[in-house]
Amino acid sequence: MGPARLALTGLATLTLRHTALFGVVRLLVHLTAVIASLAIAPYTAFVHWIYRLRAIYKDNLDRRSHARSAGVQTITIRDDRDCLSQD
Repeated sequence: MGPARLALTGLATLTLRHTALFGVVRLLVHLTAVIASLAIAPYTAFVHWIYRLRAIYKDNLDRRSHARSAGVQTITIRDDRDCLSQD
């Protein structure tokens, strides 16, 4: 279900709201399209950012655990540029 299809069913709902076809268009077509779009949302690019953030977080955890097991000491670099005076 693309956004264009949802927009078209929404516009059809608005244009037919004062006719006898309103119930059919609203219940069968538009609401079915909305529910189908929500049902397939986890499998689309719509939620890609959630999976991407989880992958970055897991990668950071993996890098830290590999560094600890290899005996590498991790350091935190502090950015002091805000504290420097501009002469």
